[in-house]
Order: sequence, then structure tokens, then C-alpha cells
Amino acid sequence: MNQDKSMRFLAIDDDDINNFICEQLINHNKKAKSFTSCNSGVHALDYLESCNSTNPEELPDIIFLDINLPLMNGWQFLDAYQEELRNLKKDIKIYMLTSAVYGENFEKAQKHPSVSGFIMKPLSCEKLKELTKQKIDCLKY
Repeated sequence: MNQDKSMRFLAIDDDDINNFICEQLINHNKKAKSFTSCNSGVHALDYLESCNSTNPEELPDIIFLDINLPLMNGWQFLDAYQEELRNLKKDIKIYMLTSAVYGENFEKAQKHPSVSGFIMKPLSCEKLKELTKQKIDCLKY
């Protein structure tokens, strides 16, 4: 994974508050070259396809994916991602970032080949540090 401070992040979540928390935490620590959010899996697939075909360096390094989304849930997104985006020009780490922490979701995430990890909302500075393998300055609440 990219170890410099210019990582690209994509949050796929219909919860604007969660997207705001992620963006603020990441930007506070100057970890993002870019932070993008998509409010549905459909929108995210379109975004990723567009980046891959026109500007692959814009593809994210890390995706935070919620499970409960409109139009296409997180699991459906992962299936479409594997099917439609198998030729991405970048290795992207996908982390389930969700409040749906039921045992079956956790187990399904562990077994899914595209999922790198499972995180309970909200994203914390400790989790961000772990994912990016970088020293970060935790926000004080």
C-alpha cells in the first residue's frame, strides 16, 4: 500500500454525517491527496469506472464501504466491483465501515476476497492509523 501522505480515499455511504467525520479525520491528519464520497454503490461504480478509463491515478487507495445503502447495498456493490472492475489499474483496499455489526456481516466480510477488513462506525484515528500504517495526530473530542 501507498506509504506516503498522499493517499486517495473513497467513502461509499448514504450517511452524510459519517462521510463528514471520515473526511475531517483524514484531512485533519493530512493523509488525503483526495477524499471523495458517493452516496450509493451505483454512483461509486460509475465513479471508479470513469477514473479507471480516463485518469487511473485518481483511483482511491482505500474505500470505506457501508453495508446498508440505497439502490445497491454493500454486498451487491462488492459483487459488481468484482465482476465489472476486475481490470482496475490499481490495487484498492476495501474496508467495510458500518454500524451493521451483526455476526453474519462480520463473517461474510472476512470471507469475501475483495474485503480487507471490517470497521465499526465511526472511523477513529486509531483505525486510520492502523490502516495507513502512519503516525497520526488524533483529534480530541
